[in-house]
Amino acid sequence: MKQKKSELAPILESIDQATYGFDLKCGINWDQKVLLERFPRESPNHMGRNWTAEVSTFDVSNLNMFNLAKDVKTSLTGIVYKTLSRKVSSFEQYKAVIQHLAVLVEECSLNIILDLVNNSDAVLGQVTWKSSVSAEDRTFHLASHVKLRTNEFLRELSFHLALVEDSLAGKSWMDYGHRLFANAKSTLDRLWWFANLSVPINA
Repeated sequence: MKQKKSELAPILESIDQATYGFDLKCGINWDQKVLLERFPRESPNHMGRNWTAEVSTFDVSNLNMFNLAKDVKTSLTGIVYKTLSRKVSSFEQYKAVIQHLAVLVEECSLNIILDLVNNSDAVLGQVTWKSSVSAEDRTFHLASHVKLRTNEFLRELSFHLALVEDSLAGKSWMDYGHRLFANAKSTLDRLWWFANLSVPINA
C-alpha cells in the first residue's frame, strides 16, 4: 500500500476540485472524541488478523507523553479530518485518499519519534525498564514502540482497502461504496492505540 506523496498528488488534486461524489467526512462520520476517550472502542484482539503482541523492555504506562512538543491526539485528529474532507466518486479515488492518510500517519509517527528522542529524559520520567537496557539503547526501544503501533494501524488500513476492493467486485462505487463506511469508521477508531502510546497492550 505504500505510496509517495508525489505519486498521489495528481489524483488528490483532481479529487480536491471535485464537486460530485460521496462526502467522506459526512459518510464515514468519524468521531474525533474517540481518541480522547479513556478506553478504546476497538480492543487489541480486534486490531487485525495478526495483531502483534507487544513485548516491551519498559513499562509504557509510565511514559509522560504530555511532555512532547505536539499533542499526539490533536495531530492525528487534524490529519484524519483534513484527509476525509473530500468527495470521491470511484474506488480509485477512495484508495488514493486512504493511501494519503497512511503517508500522513507515518509522517506523524516519524515526527513523534524525533520529538521523543529529543525529549527522552522528560518523556521517560520514572519509566521502569524490565531488563538491563543501556541508556544509549533506551531511545531505540522508545522509537520501536512508536513504530510498532504505527505499523499495526497502517496494516489495518491495508486490510480495509482489500476488503473494500473485494466487496466492490462487479459493483458500482456510487451504488455500493457507502455501505463500507462502517468498516472505515471502525478502522479509524483503532487510531486510539497510536494516540494513546502510554496504554500497554496485552494481546
